[in-house]
Amino acid sequence: MATEHQVQTFVHKLEEGDWVRWVYFALLLTASIFGIYRFLFTEGSPGSFRGLSSAKGMEQAQIAREVARGNGFSTKFIRPLAITQFQKHKGGLPEGNIPDTYQAPLNPWVNSLALRLCKGSWKMTTKDVVYTSDRVISAVAMIFFILSMALSYRTALRLFDQRLALVGMGLLLVCDTFWQFSMSGLPQMLMLLIFSGCCYALVRAVEAGQLWEGTEALDFYTFDTSPRVPTAAAEASTPGGEAPPLATPGLAIFREPLFWLLCAAVLFGLLTLAHGLAAWIFGGALLFCALHFRPRAGSFVKRIFKNPALWMAVVYLLVYAPWIMRNQRVCGAPFGIATYSIFHQLRGTESQVMRTQELSFKGINPITFRLKVVRQAMDQFAGIYGHFGSILVAPLFFLSLMHLFKGRTASSFRWCLFAMWVPALIGMGAFGLESPVLDANDLHILFAPMMTFYGVALVLVMWSRLEINIALVRYGFVGLIYLISGLPLFNTLFGRAEGRVQWPPYVPPFISLLGDWVDRPDEVLCSDMPWAVAWYADRKCLWLPITVKEFVQLNDDNTLHGRLVGLYLTPITGNRAFIADVVKGEYKDWYPFIIRNVQIRDFPLRAVTALPIDNECVFYCDRDRWSTRVE
Repeated sequence: MATEHQVQTFVHKLEEGDWVRWVYFALLLTASIFGIYRFLFTEGSPGSFRGLSSAKGMEQAQIAREVARGNGFSTKFIRPLAITQFQKHKGGLPEGNIPDTYQAPLNPWVNSLALRLCKGSWKMTTKDVVYTSDRVISAVAMIFFILSMALSYRTALRLFDQRLALVGMGLLLVCDTFWQFSMSGLPQMLMLLIFSGCCYALVRAVEAGQLWEGTEALDFYTFDTSPRVPTAAAEASTPGGEAPPLATPGLAIFREPLFWLLCAAVLFGLLTLAHGLAAWIFGGALLFCALHFRPRAGSFVKRIFKNPALWMAVVYLLVYAPWIMRNQRVCGAPFGIATYSIFHQLRGTESQVMRTQELSFKGINPITFRLKVVRQAMDQFAGIYGHFGSILVAPLFFLSLMHLFKGRTASSFRWCLFAMWVPALIGMGAFGLESPVLDANDLHILFAPMMTFYGVALVLVMWSRLEINIALVRYGFVGLIYLISGLPLFNTLFGRAEGRVQWPPYVPPFISLLGDWVDRPDEVLCSDMPWAVAWYADRKCLWLPITVKEFVQLNDDNTLHGRLVGLYLTPITGNRAFIADVVKGEYKDWYPFIIRNVQIRDFPLRAVTALPIDNECVFYCDRDRWSTRVE
């Protein structure tokens, strides 16, 4: 039997000793596994997985499937504006596989590796309620989420202490927004993992700069492999007042600021390959590094060439340049068609911009663009709590800028975080956020983890000044923060069930029917949600042009190298504001088709049938294809 001393030792290790970190880690890992199981593999219950929820997430998913098939970075989603771009550069839309020039490549490439493991599930049938490949895409995103939490935890350990890191990590795991992004198909969770790596590398660079402060290494940034003794100033600034010298010469490179800064530059390049807007974040990081790590010796020209920001920019371009060159070769524009998204709100919604074949720039000037950016920034400020995942302490990061932390690394890195966030805000203002939640352009969510750690640190500092030493009250206070931050997740998991599919507007089993009705490679569909048709029906689909005349002309001129044989209209247009959007707005030319009061004999598609759910979808076709299928 265990002695009393052994029992006390065991209890001490469990509560405060070496085992406590493993206990907390086991609890957090269990919660993560439960979350993945609860969201992905329970059907019909509140919060259960109902398929991908984002239009751009589905678009990236169908690109990933084409990559997995060996068709390269191609798409079955055809934008009218992209047709014009191809016509100007290539003389017409490419035959066969159509190169995608809108989406960033990294997330589809990563998802294609996972999709290759389930080739047998690429075909969806009416018997499938939830597409198996939807689960695969979401599972990959959730794995990225868990890995990013672990990496953010490691970064928080270097900035603060273990208990604060664990409290912050727990708040991130109960954040509903992260889980919802994981089930959207958007690249935010992959970006979160890469950005967490960027933050870790920058923290290590700040530490290394302080360690060798005042030495030749800081001025010249040479990869010296000989061990050096840190300065007295650096020893005083490190936790515990001392920094052990490097005994192994070969490991000296890991204490060089430039090594970690170049690692960060590589990661920022990958981050931009996951989403082009991340270039704004890198701009802020570059500015911080140029000022924080500036050399203090030599002439002005020498200081410029010794500044690590210059070499970071070179490495970043080496990572991102191949994609720019590919776009230039494919469509004649280095950033593809995605740059036209900047005209969102200047020429209507983004869908209006992309559905227009000839975009007019009349009336667009720096003043109107500035007003748009300011308006977008104000809208984002108004919803900043939601943009940070509704984590109670995350917005307190901005107050932490006025607090002097004891750790020099924590004090310095918060300004790096702020320097990255401000350009990101401008970039999001320039290209716009169309949705207050789960927007493809949302970069705020990437900053939520590190800002949460700083918010927790500030709250605990303020709490300690109250000198309330009652453990139960302290635990109750932290528990209240968890309760408020976790309410959206609690409502998702235990609220009212919302059905088995993302309706409206998506009903995947019946969208897949279109793939059975239109099964020839020279036949093309048209829809108000072509991303879903391309993903679930696995057919080429044109985004509904602005006018009926453009639709007819594209069909008559054989611009798509195939006949337009079907028009699929859904609640995306049917549930629009009747007067503002349908009668007088962006869908006014399609008004008779939306209300199903069109003279079919004057249109190439003369057969029509209503489709589920509740006949809210309608399919116009060149002939009756559904009756023959039933027979």
